Amino acid sequence: MYIINSKIKSQIKIALIDALRHRVDMSYRTSQVRVPVRTGYLKRHGFFSVVENGAQIIYSPIYSSYVERGIRGGNQNVRGHYRRDGTYVRPFTRYIPPREGKHYIESSLRDNFEDELANDFDAQLRIRFKNVKKE
Repeated sequence: MYIINSKIKSQIKIALIDALRHRVDMSYRTSQVRVPVRTGYLKRHGFFSVVENGAQIIYSPIYSSYVERGIRGGNQNVRGHYRRDGTYVRPFTRYIPPREGKHYIESSLRDNFEDELANDFDAQLRIRFKNVKKE
């Protein structure tokens, strides 16, 4: 039987956070490979950030969520405007077809977290408690 005190609890928490951060880092690297590249702007503005109790993957361009999740599609109202040559275009409605997302972050997280988080957590525990003996 193991005696669990506050020091051991904090070590377990640190081990879990480290394992989580490692998996998020691996997911970020995978997402960088999978992110669609047209101009490279989206790929250049993605980064991995460590927060207090974990980590996060951020792609900062405003349109990144549309690329990740796609769009529903539907009618879009276009305001009246002037073309460069000075002609006026009256307001109109146009149809935008739905577009499936690329899911480059979601698929990376799924691939890197299934079964792997438990293995990383186990490895972190073994490193931290290699000298702990059963009582």
